[in-house]
Amino acid sequence: MALPVVCWRRVSKGAAIKTVPVSKAALAEAAEEEAEAEGGEQRRPDQTVVTERNYLVPSTGDEVPPELRQAAYTYGKDMVPVTSQDEEAMKFGVAEKCMQLVGMVPEAAAPRHWFMAHAQCVVGDPGAPWSHKALSALGLAMEEEGLVAIVRVAQRKGATPRPYCLSPGTRCLYLNALPFGDELRQMEFAPPPKEGAAGAAGVGAAQQAAADALLDALDFCQPAAGGGATQGPGKHAVRPKGAANP
Repeated sequence: MALPVVCWRRVSKGAAIKTVPVSKAALAEAAEEEAEAEGGEQRRPDQTVVTERNYLVPSTGDEVPPELRQAAYTYGKDMVPVTSQDEEAMKFGVAEKCMQLVGMVPEAAAPRHWFMAHAQCVVGDPGAPWSHKALSALGLAMEEEGLVAIVRVAQRKGATPRPYCLSPGTRCLYLNALPFGDELRQMEFAPPPKEGAAGAAGVGAAQQAAADALLDALDFCQPAAGGGATQGPGKHAVRPKGAANP
C-alpha cells in the first residue's frame, strides 16, 4: 500500500532580518585596522584559503605519492584495504526519494532527546484528497495506541536512506531524524528449482535441512557457553573488536 505525502519543515512567523550592505574595501580596511591593533597579520577578505593535505611515512617522514595511497577500513583488529572501484560498488542509494514504513514501536522506545536536526511536517499530497483522510486516521490510531512509526526516508534521488521517527500531531505527522544508520538492501533471487525438474538437480529435503541448520548456527546473540579466558562469562560469542578478517 502506497500513501502519497508531502513534507516540509516546521516554520513560525517572525520579523525579517535587517541587512546592511558593506563593500569589500570597507571589510579590507577593517581587517587591516584589526591586524595592526593586534600586532600581527590577518587574512584579507578578498584572499582565498587553500587547504593542503600531505601523507607521510611515520618511520622516514617521506611523502607518500598518490599512486601508492590506499584507503582501508577497520575490521575488528585488522585493516582491510578498499579500492576506489569497491567504494563505488558499495555505495548505497535509492533510485527515487521515498518514505518506507518499517514498523510501530511504543513512544517510550523513541524518546524525544534522540531527535536530531529540525522536525518536519508530513501531510497528505494535495493531488490525492483521500491521502489526507488516510494519514489523519493513521495519526489518530497511533495517538490512541501510544505508538510512533519508524520509517526509512531518502529525501532525494541517490541519497542513502536514514531512520526517522514519525509521531502523531495536530492535523499532520511530525518527522524527526534518529541517531542511527540504515543500510537495508533488498535483493531478489529466483526460487530454487524443484526436485525432479528437467535439467536441474533440485533441492532435496536433506539439503534444505542443512541450510536451515546453518542459518540457526549463525546466531551469536546467546552468551558463550562456559566462558573462557578471552570471552569470559556473560559475553557474546563474537565481539567485533576481537574478530579477525576472514
